[in-house]
Amino acid sequence: MLLLVLLNYLFALVVSLPSFVCYLWLGEATLPGVLLFAFFLFFLPLVALAVSCLIGWLISLISSRMKHKNAISLICAILFMGIYFYVCFGFSAMIERIEADIAGIVSAFSPYLGPLQWMGRAIAHTDLVSGLGFFLLGGVLIAAAYWFLARTYTAILTAGRSGVRYEYREKKARTSSRLGALIRREFLHFISNYYYILNEALGLFLAPAAAIYILIQGKNIGQLMDELPELAPFLAS
Repeated sequence: MLLLVLLNYLFALVVSLPSFVCYLWLGEATLPGVLLFAFFLFFLPLVALAVSCLIGWLISLISSRMKHKNAISLICAILFMGIYFYVCFGFSAMIERIEADIAGIVSAFSPYLGPLQWMGRAIAHTDLVSGLGFFLLGGVLIAAAYWFLARTYTAILTAGRSGVRYEYREKKARTSSRLGALIRREFLHFISNYYYILNEALGLFLAPAAAIYILIQGKNIGQLMDELPELAPFLAS
C-alpha cells in the first residue's frame, strides 16, 4: 500500500508541477493560492488512492464471477490501445482545436469536472468555501476506503477464490509425443495470459494492417517523407 501511495504522489507531481509553473508564470499567483496548491498536492493523491481502491475492489468482485477472463482482458487492452493511438495520432489536431476555441471547450467540460472545480476555484480565487467542500468530500472518500480496507483486508488476502464453477466431465486420457506435449503446454500457457498475446501476436495483425494502409495511403506517406526527411530511412526500411 505504501508503494501505491508513493506512485500516486509521483503521478501527481508529474501533472502538478507544470501546472504550478504556469500558475506562477501567468503572474496571478498569491501566497494563499500557493499554500492551497501545496496542501491539495499532498491531499489529492490520497483521494485518488481511495477511489482506486474502491474501484479495484469492485472490478475484482465482478471479474471473479466471469468466464473467459483472458479474452475479456485482451479485448479491453486492445480497445485501450486503439483509443491511446487515436489520441496520440490526433493530438496535434486536438491542440489546434483547443487553441481555436478554448473558452467553448472549457464550458463544455466544466459540467463534468464536478468537485475538481472546487479545488481549482480555491487555488485560483482563494475561495476557502470551495476548498473546504473539496476537502470534506475527499475526506469522506478516504475515510470510507480506510474503513472498508480495515474491515476486509485480512479477509481478502486469506479468502479462497471460488470463482466460476465448471462442470467436470470424465474423458479418456490420450498420450502424445514429447514434442506434442511441449507444444500443447506452451500453447495453453500462451492463451492463458493476454500479456503474451499482446506482446507476441499483435504484430501478426499489425503487419498486414500496416501493409494495407501503405497501399491505400502511400501518397500521404510520401508527402510525410518529403516534409520529414529524417524519417525517410525508417519508413523506407
